[in-house]
Amino acid sequence: MGCLSWPFKALAAVMLVLVVIGAVLYRDQLREIGSSVFGPRTPQSIGRPGTRALAVARDKVATLASAEKDSVMLTATEMASLIGDGLDPSFRGHIDSLQVELLEGRIAVSAKLRTAGMPPEALGPLAFFVQEWEPFSATGPIRVVAPMKAEWSIEQLSLRDIPFPREMVQWLVSNALGGTAESGFPVHIPEGIGNVSVYPHGVVLYRDGP
Repeated sequence: MGCLSWPFKALAAVMLVLVVIGAVLYRDQLREIGSSVFGPRTPQSIGRPGTRALAVARDKVATLASAEKDSVMLTATEMASLIGDGLDPSFRGHIDSLQVELLEGRIAVSAKLRTAGMPPEALGPLAFFVQEWEPFSATGPIRVVAPMKAEWSIEQLSLRDIPFPREMVQWLVSNALGGTAESGFPVHIPEGIGNVSVYPHGVVLYRDGP
């Protein structure tokens, strides 16, 4: 029996060596194939708006409004969906490829901004340099200021990966993005939310009222 099985063992050993050599020689191609099959993994702290995630977020917030729960936690995708849905309709049409990243006590938003639809006076001297669509990113804390109203205080803002000084951030938010002079960007939120705490693993929403 042992004499009969040794050719198969030898063949298996040769095939194993060939597989290892092939994996080393073609590791880049295999990595590309693996990425195309399994897709890139998105960290839990990063989310993009989605219809399903928005429905889940609304269901969670509804438990706050009905006093069923004192707090709920949203994922990055659910928070991104809630923010996207809460943007002013007149501004929402100027945003594409919205993405939200959860930081410690802050949220970072990146998107493409349609500058072509904005009046030249809103962009000021930037109107002569920007393209029709420009990538921008902004970071800052978000807080509830009134029932169904939140304010995102933008502390850092960059356009085309160019960071702006604090004074320029205030001017851009109040003139080009429809916010206030204090860099506050208004966001409509569902009924029942009284406070917000942001962590990299999720956003905790607290019930409004006692």
